Amino acid sequence: MRSLKRAVLPAILTAVLGLSACGQTAESISASQAPEGVTIAATKAAEPTEAVATPEDPDAAFLLDIISSFPYDTERKEEYTVSEDMTVKFSGFDRMEGFDEEHAIILEFSSSDLNAETKADISAVQREAGIREALSINGKQLSIKRGGCYILRGEMTDGQILVECNEHEKIQLVLDGVSLSCSDSAPLVIHSADKALITLAADSENVLNDAAKYGDESIKGCLYSESDLSINGSGSLSVNAAGGSGINSKDDIHITNGNIYIASDNNGIKGKDSVCIAGGHIMVTAKGDAIKSDKEDSTDKGYVFISGGILNLTADDDCIQAENFVRILDDANILGRCFDKLINCDDVEGEDNIRKWI
Repeated sequence: MRSLKRAVLPAILTAVLGLSACGQTAESISASQAPEGVTIAATKAAEPTEAVATPEDPDAAFLLDIISSFPYDTERKEEYTVSEDMTVKFSGFDRMEGFDEEHAIILEFSSSDLNAETKADISAVQREAGIREALSINGKQLSIKRGGCYILRGEMTDGQILVECNEHEKIQLVLDGVSLSCSDSAPLVIHSADKALITLAADSENVLNDAAKYGDESIKGCLYSESDLSINGSGSLSVNAAGGSGINSKDDIHITNGNIYIASDNNGIKGKDSVCIAGGHIMVTAKGDAIKSDKEDSTDKGYVFISGGILNLTADDDCIQAENFVRILDDANILGRCFDKLINCDDVEGEDNIRKWI
């Protein structure tokens, strides 16, 4: 497995964090100043080598080159032509399933029982400079403020992971046997990043549970992203969505691998700009549409593209609904059962590749 190459190899930190009721002041996690209720043990950091600053972040001289730190082929692209002036692309980042635990931030959650206060044991390879912090806590919300690779394990019975990176930074969240639940919102929210990648670690089982009603109505899904969202890996993800869609992005959703099971009281998978699927085993049971893209004001958005994978779709409304077009290639294997239409779109190619499931 290829390693992540970083410009700085900082201290290894061990922390115990209490995620309690909302309304507390945000606490930052650093070697120099531990918040109340946090114990930190740090080893000596390696000497920093080259650091990278961007014009948008000139004071952060310690910043790493986020893009080059990920082990993916920047030149790799899979392109599919859908019209004379339109192609669908899967990038090397979409396909990147590798990660290096030694150079990642590891978030390991634990709870003694379902009613206990959620706690997180964090063992982190942290950035050494104190100008910015990678993590902070505000009540039961754990914020990730820097791009890079984060590995999530264990159980959080009532809390939220919020990603709010610089818009120029990529982030990879590796779900490696984690169960996240939230009693008043969605458990995993990506507010800002250049691109976000969810990797389902091999042989792992992961679960997301949301609330029946969200306190913040701007959040639209159990796994919600306001940036481009990619999902890959050979592990499994079960999404139990009672308040929003199962997986929802305001931009594009790309799925290239994974065993994904969604039970939703709303839509199953909704990408505002597009939903593109190239592989994986996906089972959706939804009270709305199973797969949906509804961007209206652009002809190169609002589409569903499926080039591969095994999909089992059950919906009270449509199995697939798109505003502008649907393309299903021959390598896709789709079974659909719905009360409305298998495909609800005026521009469809490949409709023979979805079979009605009786």
